[in-house]
Amino acid sequence: MPVMYVDDSGSPSFADHTEYFVLSGVIVRDEHIRKLQRTVFEYKQSNFIGNLVDSEIHTHDIYSSKNDFGSISLDTKTDLLDKLYEMVAKTDCIGILIIIDKNKLQSEKPAKLPLDMAWSLLLERYDMFLRENRMTSGHIKADTGPNKTRDAILRTYNRLTNHGMGYQRLTRITQPVFADSAGVYGIQMADAFAYCALKHRTTSDQFVRYWETVRAKLLKSSSGVVRGYGYKEYP
Repeated sequence: MPVMYVDDSGSPSFADHTEYFVLSGVIVRDEHIRKLQRTVFEYKQSNFIGNLVDSEIHTHDIYSSKNDFGSISLDTKTDLLDKLYEMVAKTDCIGILIIIDKNKLQSEKPAKLPLDMAWSLLLERYDMFLRENRMTSGHIKADTGPNKTRDAILRTYNRLTNHGMGYQRLTRITQPVFADSAGVYGIQMADAFAYCALKHRTTSDQFVRYWETVRAKLLKSSSGVVRGYGYKEYP
């Protein structure tokens, strides 16, 4: 039974004046979960040394040299990011990325909220993945976040389970479980996907080659199409 680890980048609020909210899901089949955990552990053991030994993967903090990574040099930052996405490349996982253009959403569909739309689109694609692979159920582990955010996510899940959206009712996804990302390597992997997609969407030169690594992991249609399947911009 697969697990989809979920994290986000950016803010779902209309009030903070940022352009995009990104939600990422990293699907790992049951037989690959231990391998993912070992791969992430080995990356951290080799690279998070000295003052970083107890740090978790926060790609934004590495790139921006903030919080635990506030004292690292430019060379160290680049090396950490290079090796992070080298790790992503060798991990057995399938990614789904939802990018909400908040300005367009507020202008064109003002009744819809970024968090609800992002989770709706992510859950639909996970459900499609389960159906197409004839899997009876799939789990979700998401970063814990504030109480009001968790409540909003569960409302979206319950709505899709009971009524569906444009696709159909969810029947194979168990209720999301929320966990502290510090203790769940899969959520830290989802963080690397989400932040890379955000930097790609805002045309950061440094993330061009990282994006190629992430894009190769995204869910595809039977004909190899990524857009609309593993990568969805809305609206």
